[in-house]
Amino acid sequence: MKNLEQNSISYCLISITLKEMSRMKRILLLALLLLFVFAAGCTYSAAAQERDIAPEATGEPPATSATATGEPSAGAVPAGFIKNEAGATDEEVAAIFAAEKSTRNVESLAEQGVHLYIYARQDWHDGALLLAGVAPMGELPAELYFVSGGEVVTRTSVSDIWSLNYTHYQGETIVFGPSFAWDNGPLATDEVQAEFWNGETVTVPMKYIPNGESEITRGYICVTPSLTWLKSLKIVSDGKTLADDGSGWFLTDPSNQPWYGEPESIRNRTRYVRMPDVWPDEKTDVVDDLGGIPTVTLETPGEGAVTCPLEYWPGCTAHEGISPDIWHSNNSLPTLVDAKAGSRIAAGVMAEPDSFDASQKVSDFSVNEVYWADLSVKDDEKCITQGELVCPTKQGFYILVVVTDYGCFIKTLRIV
Repeated sequence: MKNLEQNSISYCLISITLKEMSRMKRILLLALLLLFVFAAGCTYSAAAQERDIAPEATGEPPATSATATGEPSAGAVPAGFIKNEAGATDEEVAAIFAAEKSTRNVESLAEQGVHLYIYARQDWHDGALLLAGVAPMGELPAELYFVSGGEVVTRTSVSDIWSLNYTHYQGETIVFGPSFAWDNGPLATDEVQAEFWNGETVTVPMKYIPNGESEITRGYICVTPSLTWLKSLKIVSDGKTLADDGSGWFLTDPSNQPWYGEPESIRNRTRYVRMPDVWPDEKTDVVDDLGGIPTVTLETPGEGAVTCPLEYWPGCTAHEGISPDIWHSNNSLPTLVDAKAGSRIAAGVMAEPDSFDASQKVSDFSVNEVYWADLSVKDDEKCITQGELVCPTKQGFYILVVVTDYGCFIKTLRIV
């Protein structure tokens, strides 16, 4: 009986031991499995790290971000693209670059060796006025920017490289442009002197020392705190005038210019440029609305009836009614047309063609009022008179002003 009990106890102990051994075996196998998976993961991770460190081992480049490779971000300035000799701050340069980038493919321009020049800078009110522009071969105009708080508040549009540009903004007159002191290259300069019809003379520094560059890199911004017009402008070096408003830079055919040989001749070379309250300037697209180009058909002395486009007047909030800037500037002078004295004029809308000569009339052009500015009369109050679409009978230079629902359109005529 005692032996039976001992055998039973032994059997139980053996059974318990076998069960424990079986459970321990399962635990051991599970642990080994987990260890194998962990080791495999470490091996894969190490291999991936080796590929990132040594791409030449596999011949394939690693898949990394633009930041990791040092590539420029979308808003980055291409290296060497900006030439800032005017001392604009980094914040101001960034604001101008962003504005230019919104209208131009700056990456393509930079690849062509074109630059964005900051020609001039001047503290103004709660910000700064800056003259800047992209200038391949020096034949694209610079625009005037007003930057405040790191943002472009406004800027001019459609300045002219071959004119003395000016604008009226916030009750002030601002004349601006790149240097035109040139003789087979930019000349050394010290300052610019601007005389205005209000009696004020403004002198601003424009220090430049030639260094072999073929591009103009400096410019001027002259401001007077009233609504007036430029009387004279000089670029000076060592007290001597190098270039002035009579420079051949601005003259094409003097005999075809209304004020040639007279004190007011500077009007032939000054161009009014609109500076809107905010930029971009939202304005009506007249051509789209009308379905074509506003024109006038004139009777010329040599060619018979000729149809030519009217020049859109950009508008000036500084003046009420018909702006005297129309006859103080050369905006429509480049398209001067001869017309017979006393002949009738027809206004119309022509389809926008590949060749204007082949254009067809779309419709009549609705005109609200017609004014004539006689450029031989020097008084701003007396030179402008209301009239009809009939050429004056007195010979001379005139500006036809057509008032419509879309604003003013102008045309400079020589009545013969």
